[in-house]
Amino acid sequence: MAAYTTSKFGLLGLSEVLRTELERFGIGVTAVCPGVIKTGIYDSTKLKGFTREAANTIGRMGITPERAAKKIVRAVRKNRAVLMTDLAKVIYNIKRVSPALSRQLNRMIFKQMLKGKENSGL
Repeated sequence: MAAYTTSKFGLLGLSEVLRTELERFGIGVTAVCPGVIKTGIYDSTKLKGFTREAANTIGRMGITPERAAKKIVRAVRKNRAVLMTDLAKVIYNIKRVSPALSRQLNRMIFKQMLKGKENSGL
């Protein structure tokens, strides 16, 4: 998860810088943080360290591709800097309001997902 999360933060930072640099040319940049989209990828993807049940649970929490597409198009048309879907927005706001609660929730989620695997670092 560390490499995945780091790449997401990097893309957000890149989007912010590009938005600032390209604004003078009339070019907008919207960073899309879609969270989970119900595409079926979680039904077939092997997630190292996660049970099949946990992966399927993640997949069910998302929004449909059609709803995601509508939100993305709307955000781009309005030249919004960042678009977060419902679940991503909830997670982000919890982190902003209480970083400690966010860390605690992350630990609980990962312990549940790893079910019985050794989690000495969590």
